[in-house]
Amino acid sequence: MGDWRDGGSVGVGVAAADADANKAQSARCFFARSIRHVLYPSSVSLGVHFAITAAQLKRIRAARGDDDAVLELLEEIEDAWDAEWLVQSDKAWDAMHRALADGQLTFEGGKQHAPLGLVVLGGESMVEDDDETVVLLEPSSVAAAAQAMTKLTEECFRERYFRLCPGYAPEFGDEDFDYTWSHLRSVRDFFAKAAKAKRSIVFTASS
Repeated sequence: MGDWRDGGSVGVGVAAADADANKAQSARCFFARSIRHVLYPSSVSLGVHFAITAAQLKRIRAARGDDDAVLELLEEIEDAWDAEWLVQSDKAWDAMHRALADGQLTFEGGKQHAPLGLVVLGGESMVEDDDETVVLLEPSSVAAAAQAMTKLTEECFRERYFRLCPGYAPEFGDEDFDYTWSHLRSVRDFFAKAAKAKRSIVFTASS
């Protein structure tokens, strides 16, 4: 299959090749949801952050405790694929979280290393299913994480990556750092936008 990061170019190529807007949207939905289940093992799931509306926040809060209801709402959000209010982190979310927290891929590590640790897995887990990751950040936490990321330079992130991520994946190294930093810059801009709009964020990654 080659480098596990090639999945990003697959989805982009499909969408770019299709000029019809509806077909392009379907391709993006397939990229975000189906490919991660069919082509890749659970260790390299694809991550997406969604900035949700107040109404969606109310619904996901009400659904907590019922995984099926939470995942049904998430499917609605994914199917709508509002490109203005989402950002894809491909498989970079793994190293991203480790470098922003304590080097481990855990929810608790994210919480303990807030506000940077909030960015990926540091919010509130909304499901019990081990094969699904649905993490909610309220607007106040989004704003705190966004503010913290404005102070995170490439040099600082490089130091954290090489100190905290050795051995996390075979691809660890300079190329993987560049890949992860590139996605983190997109996530940083997205958090700033969501914070300004006072939106909550849901991060998802499925095996």
